[in-house]
Amino acid sequence: MADLCGKPVIWWVIDRLKKSKLLHQIVIATPDGELAEYAYAQNCWGYLDTGDPNNVLGRYIRAANWSNAELVVRITGDCPLIDPVLVDNTIIGYVDNRVDISTNVLRRSYPKGMDVEVLHRNTLKRINHLTGDPRYREHVTLYAYDNPALFKLHSIYGNNDYSYINVSVDTPRDLDKIRYLLSCIKGDFGFTDVIKNWEILEEVTKV
Repeated sequence: MADLCGKPVIWWVIDRLKKSKLLHQIVIATPDGELAEYAYAQNCWGYLDTGDPNNVLGRYIRAANWSNAELVVRITGDCPLIDPVLVDNTIIGYVDNRVDISTNVLRRSYPKGMDVEVLHRNTLKRINHLTGDPRYREHVTLYAYDNPALFKLHSIYGNNDYSYINVSVDTPRDLDKIRYLLSCIKGDFGFTDVIKNWEILEEVTKV
C-alpha cells in the first residue's frame, strides 16, 4: 500500500469512486488480507480471494458472486486519479447500447490510468468458459477484445487523443508524478484538470 500524499494509493482510488453517481457498492477484490481489511475500514467491501493469484478472471467471478453483483465496473488499483464522471459515462454507454462490454480502453483516447470496463457477470463467466489460456485469465477482458466477433463491444472515446499520457502508478517515478499533480489540483477535479497539469509537468521536466 504505497503512500501517496499521506494516504495509500488505494485510498485515492476509493475516494474517487465514491464520487460516482451510479456505483452502488465498491468491492476490493484482492488476495491481500491487509488490503481486504482496509476496504472495510473505508466503508467498502473487501473480498479476500484465496484462489490462484494469477487467475484474475476467476477472482472477478468469485467476487461478483460473493457480492451478488450482476453488473461489474472494473477499475484497477493503480488508478488513483480515476474520473468518476468517466466511470458513470461508461456505465451509461453499457446500458444505452445493450452491449457485452462498454470500455474506454479498446479504442484509447483517455490517459492510461483512467481505464474503465463495464460488463455483466455473465460475460465474465462466458469468457471463463471459452478459454483456459493463462494469459486471458490474467488479463480479464483481453479474450473478448481479441475475439470481437463473439462479443458486442462499445468504445467510449473523447474528442482528443490523450492516450500518450500515463497517470497510473506502476513505478516510484509514477508516484512522484502523481504527487506533483495532486499538489497542483485543488478541490474536486476531472481528467481535463489532470491533463492540463500533466502538460505543465512535462514542460517543466524538459527544461
